[in-house]
Amino acid sequence: LAANQLSTQTQQSLEYRVKSMSEVAKVGFTDWLEAHSVAMSGFIQTMPHNDEINALEMLQLSGKFAMTFYAQTDGTLVLANGASVDIDPRQRPWYLEAVKEGKTICTDPYRDALTGETMVTVATPVYQNGQLTGVVGGDISLRKVVSDLSQFNFGENAFGMLFSDSG
Repeated sequence: LAANQLSTQTQQSLEYRVKSMSEVAKVGFTDWLEAHSVAMSGFIQTMPHNDEINALEMLQLSGKFAMTFYAQTDGTLVLANGASVDIDPRQRPWYLEAVKEGKTICTDPYRDALTGETMVTVATPVYQNGQLTGVVGGDISLRKVVSDLSQFNFGENAFGMLFSDSG
């Protein structure tokens, strides 16, 4: 009986610790996403910009993004580095999801077509006078996400893992 009781208490203690650490990580990730969302809010609140590329560069620096961009509803895509790419941003998953959700989103990890690096995109829909004018976004390498989130202290003999809803 005593061994069974000890086993049950140990199991409950472990479950409690895992649940507590999961909540800490969840709050930490939410704060991390909110920090990037705040950077994007600055870009949106200062619109229109005399120099869109300069404004995107400032967003890229302040949010520590690998790349930032503004996709307008007419299909125009402005990149912080001034490059032009032949894609319709309105068909990209980050654009569609941000518009559908009506708020800042973070995509599942994907392999960047230009760099080959695994990235996530944080994107926010832009509304002016109640009308959608586009989506502002920033790419973040998964290495940076992991580096940022690895700052959490999960305790001795513990480590964190990052999963998307799809695994």
